[in-house]
Amino acid sequence: MKLPPQTIVLALLSFAVLGVSGIAAANRAKGTLTATGKTPATVNVKHAYLVKGPDAFGDKPVRLLLLSEVDRGAHIKSCATVSCATQKLKSGMTVEFGAGPRLLYSFVADGQRVQASGTAEPGTMALTTNTTQKLTGIWTHDASGQGGPKIAVEFDTAVLNEFTKAR
Repeated sequence: MKLPPQTIVLALLSFAVLGVSGIAAANRAKGTLTATGKTPATVNVKHAYLVKGPDAFGDKPVRLLLLSEVDRGAHIKSCATVSCATQKLKSGMTVEFGAGPRLLYSFVADGQRVQASGTAEPGTMALTTNTTQKLTGIWTHDASGQGGPKIAVEFDTAVLNEFTKAR
């Protein structure tokens, strides 16, 4: 049975739309990252991505949670290194799991004009799913007393890319 060209085009468009919305649904986030220091800034987080690869020194495997207000999925998928996936984040946060006993985070806002980094107790993050392939949970942490951000974010994400090189 031969299908008319319109049916084939409609089927391909439907597949493309469903595929994109499935990716977006799997990498969702909502909440805020708020810096209250010398230069106040708020990031309205809408996207979460999970990547795996070596830490910055290239010697320890880690998982990185990337929180962003803009869709960075296509960029992250196109990267060959961890640093490529993280270095162009203009407003958001990266959180490193597995480099040590604490969560390591780096916060940027306002085109990287506002920056802070620090550590947090793992207990500040309530994870309902915590596997090598998926992270789902809520993170509430107030580092404003140390010059860091106030964090209130929900996220649900699966591994988007796995890297073999840090840089």
